[in-house]
Amino acid sequence: MSLMFITFERWRAITCPLKSPLQATRFIVVGTWVVAMIMSSPEPYTLHLKSAEFRRPNFSSTWGTRCIASWSSETEQQYQIVLTLCAYLSPLLFISILCLNMSRTLNKCELTIGKRQLANRKKAVRMLIAVVCVFALSYLPVHLHNIAATFDLLGRDTDINWIYVRKLLPRVFSYSSSCLNPVLYNFMCSEWFFYNKTNLLIPLLPKVSW
Repeated sequence: MSLMFITFERWRAITCPLKSPLQATRFIVVGTWVVAMIMSSPEPYTLHLKSAEFRRPNFSSTWGTRCIASWSSETEQQYQIVLTLCAYLSPLLFISILCLNMSRTLNKCELTIGKRQLANRKKAVRMLIAVVCVFALSYLPVHLHNIAATFDLLGRDTDINWIYVRKLLPRVFSYSSSCLNPVLYNFMCSEWFFYNKTNLLIPLLPKVSW
């Protein structure tokens, strides 16, 4: 949702440059957190601990305890579909439409604004499109995995290591989005190269002995 508001604010700045920017930043941040907690709240409420069942009578141990969902498979399937639509597909569609509209608006304004201002706006749009692409690629695996696991499309694997890898990789991709965004901001900004080209090039130059 934060990416949606960032895109919307950039869209307003390009399509309606005379309008003042949004002033309700605090309310937007709080609203984003509230909506995120509401959307993720069903899972903690439906999970409960289940101890492992052993063949040995009167034997109890905390080893093998795991979280089991208490809702039905049909309800979990519906929840995952709604979550994918609300948290991934709908924001991605909304952001894509705004990015396309910004690109069309900038192409129409080539003759009405200065070249430098136009170049800066196009650079900002390209940076935003790159962030959207990273968002789409980072969160696609985790949503596909959740839907496939909910609808029992992954099969019954017996290799415990492969099961752990299959569950971990989609989460790593989703978390990588927050790590890659600052890298994109830095490398797609020409000022960053201007101020850091010396530090980047000096290690590559051969050492000269005087």
